[in-house]
Amino acid sequence: MSMNKSSQKKMVETVATILLSAATVLSAWCIFQSSQWSGEQYFRIDDETAANQFRLQNEVAAAQRKTAELQIFLQYAVAVSDGNTKLAAFLYDRFPGSFRTAFDAWKLLDPNNNPKAPKSPFEMKEYEVQEVIDAAKYAKEAAGFKKAANIADNHSDNYVLVSVLLSMVLFFCGLSGVMGSRTNQLILLGFAASIFLITLYFVIRFPVII
Repeated sequence: MSMNKSSQKKMVETVATILLSAATVLSAWCIFQSSQWSGEQYFRIDDETAANQFRLQNEVAAAQRKTAELQIFLQYAVAVSDGNTKLAAFLYDRFPGSFRTAFDAWKLLDPNNNPKAPKSPFEMKEYEVQEVIDAAKYAKEAAGFKKAANIADNHSDNYVLVSVLLSMVLFFCGLSGVMGSRTNQLILLGFAASIFLITLYFVIRFPVII
């Protein structure tokens, strides 16, 4: 037995109400998640900025250390060239740790007679400047924070896109209520239901922040 017009109208209104309610709730959830991911993006941008500041500080400190160590090495070289062993020994005792290690390794290669030896201890693998290592570490962290910020931005954009799609569900549901033809009402509700199910599928797969 076919439904009478009153039953059909009630069914359409019930479906429209359910879709409107579900789409409204889901849209609110998407807006909330979009704002959460936007906040996450800003946090990661702040982290990236801080990491880059530390990187720059260490790069400046590394340049200063290298300059100071180069100067003391040049003074040592002049003292050795002048035969001032006392000054040379004085300067050698004050070589910084990593540079002294590289210098000792360089001297073992007999650079005066070995053409394959590096031209200076600064080219030795033993020569390590902690500030350079720290700068590289902060540069890597900054790159990671930048990537995380971009990912958060993409998630925020996805939630915004879904909320726009859900507004179409609200539009079709509202439009179905003013249609005189029952067939047109059902078609519009079908569109609304299809869009809602598609958006729901994607929202379920999206990452969330609580």
